[in-house]
Amino acid sequence: MNFKACSKLIGYVILAFIGFTVYGHKYKTEIPKSIIIPDKIDTRLGTLNFNDGFTEDQTVEKIYDKLDFQRSVQSFLTAIPAASLYAMREGQKSLGVNNQSVVVFEDRMDSKTLFFTANSKSVYLVGWLDLKDGPIVIETPPNVLDFLNDYWFYYVADIGNAGLDKGKEGSFFLFLRIIKEIYPKDILLITHLIIGIICF
Repeated sequence: MNFKACSKLIGYVILAFIGFTVYGHKYKTEIPKSIIIPDKIDTRLGTLNFNDGFTEDQTVEKIYDKLDFQRSVQSFLTAIPAASLYAMREGQKSLGVNNQSVVVFEDRMDSKTLFFTANSKSVYLVGWLDLKDGPIVIETPPNVLDFLNDYWFYYVADIGNAGLDKGKEGSFFLFLRIIKEIYPKDILLITHLIIGIICF
């Protein structure tokens, strides 16, 4: 590089520095402090450390560990209804209950009964309906109070006094929504997407 070229380059650098000094502050916008991430945040997880707004490796690991723990707890809580009904289903199977029969309690519930929501005034029956092999028809007498839940304890339908039959005897045609069937018009329809149904 000759002297002339070197002088020219130095001149450009000086002009750029002068321009930045004169005009740089004019176009510089102050970042509001309210949106600046501090270098350190104290939380119930512990201290989270940042470098120019970017999380440090230990902070990233700490946050992911917390997320993994939260998701594990949520998975456990979500599975409780299915685990509960699985246990109930196994108990019914041990008594020979299938799609054609139900368990009827001889006595009313009391404090020794291992049901969380049962009362001591109702006569209970419990059955399991399996739609794996096709639709099922439930025939009910008048003046009953019954309901159906799916395997996740989600509501499916009421039968009896609070149901479509309004407390009169009725026939309920229970089938999967994905199955298209021809059915009599005097039968009350109940459709659902899950094969296993608990009947109380």
